[in-house]
Amino acid sequence: CSGQTDLMYDPKREDAAKALCRRCEVSGPCLMGAIRNREAFGIFGRMTPEERKLPKVVLSAFGRARRAA
Repeated sequence: CSGQTDLMYDPKREDAAKALCRRCEVSGPCLMGAIRNREAFGIFGRMTPEERKLPKVVLSAFGRARRAA
């Protein structure tokens, strides 16, 4: 997060955190790491903890779409 970890854990700044993720080269691996480690807080790979609870089929499609973009 380029030294901006406070931003990633501030619920009031979720949009700004997701915008930072959109520019990140490692947002896919970041998201997968958060899911694998069951991160309960913060924005990882453009997703909130609630969004990371989506079914794995949806997350797989998200990953394929990100690679194609």
